[in-house]
Amino acid sequence: MRSLLVLLAAGLSAVYATGALYLFEQERAARDPVGLGEEEVARLRHPDALLGALQHRFDAQRFGPSELALAYRALGEAPTFYQTPFFIATYHANRFEDVSSIRKGFEAAIARYPANGRLHLAFATWLLKSRTSLNGWQDPDAPGLLPGLLKDPLPVAEKHMKRGMELEPELTWPALEALRLYRIPPERWVALTPPAPLAQRHLLDALLAGHYYEVGFAILHERLEQLSDPDLLRTAAQIGLEGGDFDLALNAAQKWQAVLEKGRGPASSSLEPVLLMSRTYAELGDLEASDRVLEQALARVEEKYGSSGRITLEFLCSLGDEYGRRQQWLSAESFYGQALSRNSAFVPALYGLGAARHRSGDREGAIEAFESVLRVDATHPQAKADLKQLLRATP
Repeated sequence: MRSLLVLLAAGLSAVYATGALYLFEQERAARDPVGLGEEEVARLRHPDALLGALQHRFDAQRFGPSELALAYRALGEAPTFYQTPFFIATYHANRFEDVSSIRKGFEAAIARYPANGRLHLAFATWLLKSRTSLNGWQDPDAPGLLPGLLKDPLPVAEKHMKRGMELEPELTWPALEALRLYRIPPERWVALTPPAPLAQRHLLDALLAGHYYEVGFAILHERLEQLSDPDLLRTAAQIGLEGGDFDLALNAAQKWQAVLEKGRGPASSSLEPVLLMSRTYAELGDLEASDRVLEQALARVEEKYGSSGRITLEFLCSLGDEYGRRQQWLSAESFYGQALSRNSAFVPALYGLGAARHRSGDREGAIEAFESVLRVDATHPQAKADLKQLLRATP
């Protein structure tokens, strides 16, 4: 009896060990499909391992008969995975085989997973690419007696492109890149892009990157009243300033400022739209208005946070930085000086003053300011570096 129990235990241990080894090999293959030989691939049964091996082969541009067989094995082992029919479509697409096989693969994947935006985008991109070949115009729904009937795949491509962006707005940028690559007019981009803020930001960025300013200006003027997303308003204001539509820049920046102040109050975060308005007025040659919007913004911050509050001091330093960017060094020094008159140990103002003096040619004044920084903060790295440079160059 004891011998029988020992044999049974040994048998169970062997079965367990064999099963554990099998699972280990399958899991290892799923994690690292690189370098698997044909015999190893033939032993794979784990769905993730099959799909991983197939993805690796496709990445290596291997689209032979064994890859097609592997794809159908994956379909049998993982019938609910959307990747499998997608891989079959990818296989046929990369071999430039008959259009109906490719379309059926994509359509099968989308039918199984209709809410997967990446599938819609991949199908739409293939349809756009297929327009470059006459074969891509073959109508798969044409009656069998009319196999040569041609039909532009663009409407189907646009339908799936739009659906992909609606499902996953973060796909908008690659979708718009595909539309640009296959020469779809930017007016169609506007019609296809969903109203989600992220998608609209990508649309504006794509129009700006492609220098389609007129299209961008048209949609922004049309939609500006409805915009309330700060990032979209920032993009609109920047596009207006960079493209020379100064009315758009001013209107968008004003609305952007109002949204920020309504949400968080006139803190330093609302300086960005104010700076953009000031730069726009400067571009228009109205320097008085350019200075006025900055002074008004400063007055609102002082009213809310006090003349010596940290936010007010940071705001003054930001104004100094802005005038330094314009190389108006006296104005820059004036704002840093205002901050220091309210808090003589405020390091950003001390350093800003030193940097402004350095760039305006006031070497001694810059040395004095950088030494003041280090008396307050002995570890300030930039002040150390700048002071060292100035002392080395001093006769």
